[in-house]
Amino acid sequence: MLNVEIARSSGPGGTIITAILVILLSGCKVKPAEVQVYSDPVMPLIQLPVDFKSFRQNTNNVLEPGGYYNLLDAKGPGCVRSIWFLYAEHKRIVIRADGVTQVDMPADVFFGTLLGKEPYLLNSAALVSMPNDMVKKDFGGGGEPGYTCYLPIPFQDSCSIRIYELEKKGMSAMVNWHKYADGTRITPYRLYVTHNIMNPAPARGGTMVMADVSGSGFIAGIMQGIIQLKFDDLMYHHGGITWLIDGETDPNAIRGFNMEDDYGFTWGFHSHQTPWFGVPYHTYKRFEGSDPKDGSIFALQQEAIVYRWLGPDPVSFSSSISMRVGTRPDHTETVIWYYKKTGTTAPEVLTPKKWQITGTFPCKTKEEFDKTDLPAGLSGSWPDTLKIGTKNYAVHELQPDHTWVNFHRFYFTHTYTPFALTDQAVYARGTVESKRSGNASIRIAFDDWISLWVNGEKVTTLYHEHDFGFQNIPVRLKKGANEILIKSINFNKIPNNHLWAFSLIVN
Repeated sequence: MLNVEIARSSGPGGTIITAILVILLSGCKVKPAEVQVYSDPVMPLIQLPVDFKSFRQNTNNVLEPGGYYNLLDAKGPGCVRSIWFLYAEHKRIVIRADGVTQVDMPADVFFGTLLGKEPYLLNSAALVSMPNDMVKKDFGGGGEPGYTCYLPIPFQDSCSIRIYELEKKGMSAMVNWHKYADGTRITPYRLYVTHNIMNPAPARGGTMVMADVSGSGFIAGIMQGIIQLKFDDLMYHHGGITWLIDGETDPNAIRGFNMEDDYGFTWGFHSHQTPWFGVPYHTYKRFEGSDPKDGSIFALQQEAIVYRWLGPDPVSFSSSISMRVGTRPDHTETVIWYYKKTGTTAPEVLTPKKWQITGTFPCKTKEEFDKTDLPAGLSGSWPDTLKIGTKNYAVHELQPDHTWVNFHRFYFTHTYTPFALTDQAVYARGTVESKRSGNASIRIAFDDWISLWVNGEKVTTLYHEHDFGFQNIPVRLKKGANEILIKSINFNKIPNNHLWAFSLIVN
């Protein structure tokens, strides 16, 4: 209800008309004024207010080992727009926004220097480091780079950046940040960074976790460093990155190929940099002790650090994402920068807590796939080895990865890139606990063909001839433990010929 009162009065200039607007709020909702925003130039999914005050925090200190310095202690709403840093080596950076620790890692790694290397030129959209080689060469010292991070760090209430000193050394730093008007509601995305290092990583065919995130957000950038320790093959041939996305809600997957392809290169790495992908560090030489078994002369002894920023083509997730990179027994370090919406997490779903897997069985036709390869009457937990006919089949165990079961880690080619086997079938067995007996639904996300048994009874066989997708299958469960058996096959079909995985939940 809107009440308008008009009052008239006289003054030197004539009659003054005053309008008094009385808004009675009962039953009337007033929308808050919309905030005009713009897209961040590095991460366009981050929308920031166009009205702000600019602030800068400077410091120049020497810290004792074990000490720390509060580089920033700001009250929001606001956003850190850039961090410039000198002497990042042997320090640790901890960033907290709105009371949550989002970054806790070596400072030089946060700024993009991996493998403990001398600082190198890094010239990307998100991270820049500029070593002064002239000072080092001509004056015998100094020349440390100015590290700069341009990734936006939004915060609603507060943001702190703390630097911990691991050895006594100077520190110079500068933080530029924007302060928005009190009461401004900013983007819900917050920056996080995950860092993993293995020396050495698992042998060829293994995997290494790059990121394991619950919630809603998007991947902003990836960086990887490798020092080759095994020289019987090129370092690229480890199978690339597998992205398993939203297993709890809307399953989707992305499968890599080889390391150089994941980062935008072909036929190896080359020391070039662009805003969105590049190789800031690379060394190689022909390996003099070529493998005597195959007479290989093309093996190279390499070290490489590569990056890819996903500003133009981010990978989003609504409930979870798991990123694993294929490995060789080389020194491997990875960093993932991602943004996550505050307060989001993966929903709890019912899926087997453990799977047993066995195979493989040659299969090319529907008639072969419809045949049951397992012994009749086989139920309950499988032993370590199953004897089927005259052959013994190893039984592998794994825990699902956000409802995902990935066969690739067990069944792959043994020459060059470890691709998932094709024209082969495998079985996976698991159990779920139902609180009641009655009708239920099993959602299976898969590619190619899949068969489902529940408590020993075959429910369905699905022939998926197109892209990766999922179906809901009505089933009947008993109260207590229910055994689920899956038969899966992988064909060499585009686009998911290098992915052999499924996701399963019970509703």
